[in-house]
Amino acid sequence: MSIIFITKQPYFDKFRGYVWDTTGMYENYMWGADIGGPVDKEHKVAYRFSYMGIENRSYYQYVHNDQQNFYFALGYNPSENYQADLYFDYGNADYTPIEVVLDRPTQSLIDNGLYITGFLPPSAMTAGTENNPPANTYLNGELPISRRATVKYPGDIGQANFAMTQLIQRIHVNDNLEIVNNTFFWYQDQTAIRFETYEANVFKGDYEIDNRTEARTHFDTDLESGHNLLNIKHFIDSGFEFRFQRTLDYQSEVYLGNSWDAITENPQLYNFLLSNNFGSFGLYPIPGSPAGGYFIPLNDETNQTQFFRLSPFYQHQMNFSDKIILFVGTRMDGYFVHSQTPPGTPGFLFQSLNTTQLNPLVNAAITYRPARCVSLYFNYNWQYTTNASSGGGYSPLFPPTAFHLLNQLIEGGVKWFLLNEKLYISLAGFSEDTYLGNIEFPATPASFKGLEANLTFQPDKHFWIRLGYLLEQGIEDWSGFPEGPEMAQTYSTQFAKRYGLPLNNDEAFPPGKYSLIGWPDQVFSGMLTYKFDLGLGLTIGAIVLSDQYLGYDYRTRIPLQFVLNSSLFYSSPKWEMRINLFNFTKEKYWLPAGVGMSPTRELDYTSIVAGYPLDTGNHDL
Repeated sequence: MSIIFITKQPYFDKFRGYVWDTTGMYENYMWGADIGGPVDKEHKVAYRFSYMGIENRSYYQYVHNDQQNFYFALGYNPSENYQADLYFDYGNADYTPIEVVLDRPTQSLIDNGLYITGFLPPSAMTAGTENNPPANTYLNGELPISRRATVKYPGDIGQANFAMTQLIQRIHVNDNLEIVNNTFFWYQDQTAIRFETYEANVFKGDYEIDNRTEARTHFDTDLESGHNLLNIKHFIDSGFEFRFQRTLDYQSEVYLGNSWDAITENPQLYNFLLSNNFGSFGLYPIPGSPAGGYFIPLNDETNQTQFFRLSPFYQHQMNFSDKIILFVGTRMDGYFVHSQTPPGTPGFLFQSLNTTQLNPLVNAAITYRPARCVSLYFNYNWQYTTNASSGGGYSPLFPPTAFHLLNQLIEGGVKWFLLNEKLYISLAGFSEDTYLGNIEFPATPASFKGLEANLTFQPDKHFWIRLGYLLEQGIEDWSGFPEGPEMAQTYSTQFAKRYGLPLNNDEAFPPGKYSLIGWPDQVFSGMLTYKFDLGLGLTIGAIVLSDQYLGYDYRTRIPLQFVLNSSLFYSSPKWEMRINLFNFTKEKYWLPAGVGMSPTRELDYTSIVAGYPLDTGNHDL
């Protein structure tokens, strides 16, 4: 499956404009406007401007997301041989950073909605095993809990400013050659502090500059084979990419969110700064951060990095008649990295890293269409890549192996086009060897194997149906490490209470191979739409997820679950109205804190998300 994003383009033909509004349950409001058109009479210069505002509260308590977003595009087409497009995007946000929503996931909570109550005084809260009392000394019985409940501290800080500028220039030299230059600038300044965990992520003016110049050429060659003449159509895309990135990132994590009581405790107490143990975790104030911002100097996320990446590349596609397409590509990424601990780090903890690395990439693919109704394909991708911190930089603590992570993907499949191409069926198998990121550990090897099937049927303009099925199994390999996967808590709260173990023990499992947690091995999705000639239509969709285990002991699981969605809409040439019903059967489903490939899978025994109930919204254009 592939997803293609198309940037909003200027309107060269005529002036256009529209406004839209979305209103949903739980005080969710979104609105916007989009206008544009030619600037001059010859229609050689055109623009487009878009605005979107968001004021969203949430189904979950103490969660909000307020944003302002502005987008501008300017196009310049003076002739058939030259084209330039300039894009600019800016946004700011005030939001609730989410890592933990509801804590203490147990089998009883998942199956019956019963939550274990009881808490220590905030002054006694801690993580790890030292000074951490057994859970059975303060946990009480189970009580029913609202699915809207959270252990979010109402004063959590989430602030962000982000911007992007892109200039794309195309020079049409002749019918067989085109030169394209793409210059890109990206910026973010973000502060996210979660006092209940305790966790802070502060990106202080990170930016990236990227320039890619490529030559795209078409030509044909003829190959004689006996008395036959084979015409081969070639497309070559070759060039050079330069990238510079600067990061100044501060990060800390303690993860004691399982200590708080979402029913009987005052939410104003969900704050680790109130603990007498806070000072023992080696945290230092973040320069220029809002009050309460602290960081850990020596982890894999905190860094001040400047690096260059130089990348020559070559891609070649060859069409042998209409039946065989061969693609080969290669790329070499050269990294020149300087990283150090950032300002605010005590002198005795200072660390720095200077390294130069080369990482190659090779890709080959072939498509064979033996008949008009069937197509076979095979793809092989082999590359070395790097580990990276959450802001895109590199920790000065990264070992050499962090810059040489092998990723290998093998994929093959078949596609059918039936009933005069009204029915589309695809079946694919894949195997991937890669690495998974971790919060405090180096990236770990992982392997994935799976099968994917899709069906699309559209007999006429009124009706279409889409069905998809994914079977994917993943294994994390911790065999070569001193310890296995670490979790903020290595057992459920129910288990801790029963056997007198501390919450938030912050320990690791033994080395070995582990199946992914927070990961449904099987996913089924489907969507059916019918639209009448008068513009009225109905869409019904479904998603089904298989079992998901929350910990590497595989004791607590989210069972098989499904969600049904629907949309009733009316569209005309100039406007559209849509009413969306999400989870219209009110299924009580759950989501883990982190899916199997996310570093936040370490929190799956200390955090869980109660899925949305019935949710409605309408959309006017």
